[in-house]
Amino acid sequence: MRTATRAPNEAEPDPAESASPAGPLEASRFRPRRPVGTAVLLVALVALYGVFFFWPLVSIALRSLSSDGSLSYTLAKFSLVNYASLFTDALLRDVLVNTVITATVSTLVTFVLAFPSAYLMSRLQRSMSTTLFMMILLPFWVSILVRLFAFLELLSSNGPVNSILETLGVGRQQLLFNSVGTVIGMVNYLLPYMILVLFAAMSGVDPNLTRAAKSLGCSSWQAFISVYLPSIRGSVVGALLLNFIIATGFFLTPAILGGPRDITISTYIATQVQNYRWGPASAFGVILLIVTCIGFAAAGRMTGLTAGSGITITGSKGVSRDEAMPFGPAKVGLWAVTVVVIAFLFAPIAFVFPLSWGVDATIAWPPRGFTLDWYHVALTNPMWTDALQKSVTVGLAVAVLCVALAVMIARWIRTLDGRPRLQSAIISVVYLPVIVPVILLAIGTFDVQNRIGLLGTWWGLVLVETIMALPFTYLVVAAALNNVDSSLEKAAWTMGASRLYALRKVVIPTVVPAIIGAALLAFISSWDEAVVALFQTSFDKTLPVNFYASLKSGSSPVIAAIGAMLMLLVLILGAAFLTIAAVRNRRKHNAAPPNPTP
Repeated sequence: MRTATRAPNEAEPDPAESASPAGPLEASRFRPRRPVGTAVLLVALVALYGVFFFWPLVSIALRSLSSDGSLSYTLAKFSLVNYASLFTDALLRDVLVNTVITATVSTLVTFVLAFPSAYLMSRLQRSMSTTLFMMILLPFWVSILVRLFAFLELLSSNGPVNSILETLGVGRQQLLFNSVGTVIGMVNYLLPYMILVLFAAMSGVDPNLTRAAKSLGCSSWQAFISVYLPSIRGSVVGALLLNFIIATGFFLTPAILGGPRDITISTYIATQVQNYRWGPASAFGVILLIVTCIGFAAAGRMTGLTAGSGITITGSKGVSRDEAMPFGPAKVGLWAVTVVVIAFLFAPIAFVFPLSWGVDATIAWPPRGFTLDWYHVALTNPMWTDALQKSVTVGLAVAVLCVALAVMIARWIRTLDGRPRLQSAIISVVYLPVIVPVILLAIGTFDVQNRIGLLGTWWGLVLVETIMALPFTYLVVAAALNNVDSSLEKAAWTMGASRLYALRKVVIPTVVPAIIGAALLAFISSWDEAVVALFQTSFDKTLPVNFYASLKSGSSPVIAAIGAMLMLLVLILGAAFLTIAAVRNRRKHNAAPPNPTP
């Protein structure tokens, strides 16, 4: 019997190619080699992150090692005098202490409000839990500047909050331009982050654990303390760390709601850079960056944020499916806290609309009369229309780039399942722009782009904001692609389709709602970005930059009208996304074959 032999260097035929109707030669003609695509993606990411993310941070680090704050690449000029001043200068110590205290209080208050809400959502039926989750996330899409503008009026001495306090007999309080106002603004921003992480952890707790504890004689409270809490301990600590490091890097909130005695690290850095004192500002920035990276690494390990595709909410073993919480005093208390949280998140949003309808030329509460003249002014004034046009074009470009990069990175990550450390390192780099204090990226980008001639250019702003929006886009796209059956794409390959054609015709159509949602998140992230654009633009400003400048110079009904229109845009985009997702899910459900009866 004759045995067929193969030359040593001859590749073994691919069964998929052999099964192709077009034959192995035709199938390979249509399928580009993966290493080429991976190399192109790697080069693009290295160039993008190298020029617009890591170089700005390195620039700040080098300036911190120069006694006069100048940028030098020679060791002879390196000095630690700027770092020494952080521990010897009383003002800098006060700034550091105030930042830590403000971030700590904000994180703890956020946790106290978020934990009951996340726990209730994890113990409700799926439909109600999803509704509450969307209600909590919706305010997160609204511009932070609009919310801060609302808090300026809500917390003012003649605002509705002080009016309520006076009616209750507490008396009017000073709630603005101090640490109280800063903490309120921070908590409003941090709540969705905290609830998201806690809800993801709680939804994955196996209800059989607490059932087993109760069957052994534990009360519900004992089972909660001894079994349930240890199951989510890592995620709780990770959520606290994540929110704390985000809070330490806040710039807009303390700059607008804080006072001169409540300077934080970010506001101090911005002030020093504007006064061309790069040395102390850069040293403070490097310290903040180191603490941020260490905290993010610890939080990522505890919450699973940097493992695989990140945080996922599957509910496959969660109590929201198997063990809904019975009605009782505990459930009433949890609902009460959740209602307070939702009201707190929506209060600044709902408050903006009445302020834009008043007939007075200055903002007053309660507003007198009703007029839409301020909307007409906002839509006809070139200062606002030009800024609106630039924000829209930048946002659309950022959305397109983010979606394209997110799809390529997510597919690349899936090929690295056997290399978890490399996988985690890549995902960490993608997520880094979220936790790096935005003021550092702003001043570093200002420095680098000024050197390479991109400062004030359209593309310079687009590429920086793409890096900042990519983490949110990647999170949505990666979660969606992980749920796609890979055998569908492989089947297309066996029929002779190229990888690009299979991606476009087989994979992408199955994740269209996620793609649309990711694009909306990228657009909204760019639309809301003000800090980097503040240093990046000169006369040709974006809408958030104009909005911030108007807030610093004094509120007016025109600002309220702009804020109302910004919120309406976000609400319309969010409603469109939810409608598309609902229609697609209904079609998928109708197309599914009925389950056979046993």
